[in-house]
Amino acid sequence: MFNLKINKDNKISILDGKVETIEGAEAKAQNVQCRLRTFLGDWVDDKTIGVPYLQYIFSKDVEGPIVEQLITDEIEQVDGVTVDEIVFSLNGKKLLLTVKISIDSQLFTITGP
Repeated sequence: MFNLKINKDNKISILDGKVETIEGAEAKAQNVQCRLRTFLGDWVDDKTIGVPYLQYIFSKDVEGPIVEQLITDEIEQVDGVTVDEIVFSLNGKKLLLTVKISIDSQLFTITGP
């Protein structure tokens, strides 16, 4: 699996005038990050991709274990990814998220969204 590399500014990474690509575990980790930044139903080509932030997570009655399971379910849609830890907090309406995942015996930490 390869993909276009996205930089820290969420733009396609260009180095020396060439678009950078990534593959393997790094591409899968980036895929996880993209999925976590996508609200359920927002992607026009596949309305099933994304986290149900508006539908469940930002509702008043949601509990921590439900949020964790919804996020884990979305992450595990990427083949070969194992969720090791999820730490989240709500700051008003802002979700602060840190996810530790394993891909092919490599560890990645994703923060955001």
